[in-house]
Amino acid sequence: MIDISTRVHDRDSIEFKIGYVTDKDVRQEDFLLGMWIFWPGGLDITSSTFSKNAFYRYFKSNVRLITPHFPLGQIVGGDAVPLKNILSADEGLDYRLRLFGSIVKSSLRDGCDRILSAEADDRTELCKTYASDALDILKRYDSLEVPRQYVDEYRICGEFICNVTAASMFRLVDNGLACPEISSVLYKVRDIREAMGYARVKPGDAEANKEFISRQGLVKKHVEGPLFLKAPKTRDGFLAEQAYYSIAAGLAMLFATVVAWAFQRQFGNLTWPLFIALIISYMLKDRIKELTRYYFSHKVGSKYFDNKADIRYKDTKLGELKEGMDFVKRDKIPREVMDLRLGGSKTDIPEAGESTLLYRKKLHIDRDALDRISIYEHEGINDIIRLHFEGFLKKADNAVSYVGYLGEDGEVVKVPCERDYCIHIVFQYDYEGSRDLKLFRVYINRDGIKEIEEVR
Repeated sequence: MIDISTRVHDRDSIEFKIGYVTDKDVRQEDFLLGMWIFWPGGLDITSSTFSKNAFYRYFKSNVRLITPHFPLGQIVGGDAVPLKNILSADEGLDYRLRLFGSIVKSSLRDGCDRILSAEADDRTELCKTYASDALDILKRYDSLEVPRQYVDEYRICGEFICNVTAASMFRLVDNGLACPEISSVLYKVRDIREAMGYARVKPGDAEANKEFISRQGLVKKHVEGPLFLKAPKTRDGFLAEQAYYSIAAGLAMLFATVVAWAFQRQFGNLTWPLFIALIISYMLKDRIKELTRYYFSHKVGSKYFDNKADIRYKDTKLGELKEGMDFVKRDKIPREVMDLRLGGSKTDIPEAGESTLLYRKKLHIDRDALDRISIYEHEGINDIIRLHFEGFLKKADNAVSYVGYLGEDGEVVKVPCERDYCIHIVFQYDYEGSRDLKLFRVYINRDGIKEIEEVR
């Protein structure tokens, strides 16, 4: 199956996490993904104003393993597998500590999401259980004894666990779910940070706070490193393209040679007709070559993708991916995609000049290779797509317009009105012989992203 979630990453970019979850009974599995982006006409994003290179400049994709899933209460309690994997390690403890930290983060996030989506009457009890499980993890990890050569790794992972635990607790507090159990967890995090000398926020100390944010990012990347996969990209269809271009050059040369041979046979060597024919044939040869190259380049573009890559974990190949983008004319858009786009519109006025960009990806996963690389079972691969919008807003209007309004007292005032653009994004994804679609709306202006809404 394919699972898609999204969030606003920062002021100018959104992030889509696309989970390619494999079927355990299917050893070789293929996934197809189409990302249809409908650009408002006012932004003037078309094939003539926005090239492939420009698109990939503002588009980023990383692939990583899906974090092994464990409920929060099954990480250190009883015969918990994550804790057991640390305690039983004879070697490679650094790898197991980092995976432990990643599992804790994932379980905290999932547990927090579950609480916030639960019925209001159930949230208090869920919060108490959640905080109690988180406190058990902090205490158990803090009590671990590791060999001297792994102390630094242990400290880094401990700092990471403190960071993600505090962030999850504050997320609940921000949603009005403060309780004594959450306070106990936050006090424990504070005590561990002070005892271990971890970086932490200090009110009024700008330099320490800047260091905390910087180190938090470094710690996160280090701990989650074992989950990230290598996928160096190369051009797809390069050899075929060169072969087609060689054919184009050959056809052009054949034309020029035939013309020269025919005129030489008719008029002889070193004659004016032959001289003129050679000039004209050379001119036409160049045009024939370019037109044939143009034709073949479109044939290659429709058959091949822009980029391809082998997905690797260290030296083990886990699969392949291919990606490509093109602008698509409205009459070439699948009916089901267009129906979802139009059904998700908030206005009855059609968007004039709207253009459509299609980003497509094909991904193959080798389940056998996936099973060999880790002591844990990974469900599949996550593709983290980040789309940066600053490059697409160069022709956007001002974020605020001032409109005149006549008040009750007859006084004319200028009312500030925000000018937002609504970008519709339809995901079309195929797996296991089935097809699904999902629609998102992104509201954005020159000041950045205002909201992203999942419509269906």
